[in-house]
This record gives sequence, structure tokens and C-alpha cells, in this order.
Amino acid sequence: MFWIAAVVGAAVVITLALQQSGGEPTSTDLHLFAALLVCAAGYTEGATLTRELPSWQVTDHPSLRYSRTGGQRRCKPA
Repeated sequence: MFWIAAVVGAAVVITLALQQSGGEPTSTDLHLFAALLVCAAGYTEGATLTRELPSWQVTDHPSLRYSRTGGQRRCKPA
């Protein structure tokens, strides 16, 4: 359900941005789209971490995990 909502939301945002910019994407539009992808990835990473950690630890744990591993994902908490 999340991915369906993410795709529909992205389509709406892209359509609106292209309408307002005359059909040509601008750098701001591309930054907005990149932010959408990063937020979606963060959401799914949080959902994955709740299988391994209590929900209260999930809030800050991804930043600690990625900073310790140089951006490489681990299966178990560091």
C-alpha cells in the first residue's frame, strides 16, 4: 500500500511541477524528486529495523548504523 501511495503522490507532484514550469523540469523539481526517493527509502528502512529493534530505538538507529558502517547496511544492529 505504501508504494502505491508513493507512486501516486510522486506522479501528482511531477505533473504539477511540469505544468507550472512549462513542461521542462528544473533543478528544483529534480531536488524535490530526489527528496521523495530518500524519504521513501528511510521509511522502508525504518520498517525493516522494527523487525530487529524495539520501535523506540528505530528513530535514531539508522543514522548510527550508517555512520559506523560507512553507508553499508548490516543485517544485525551494530
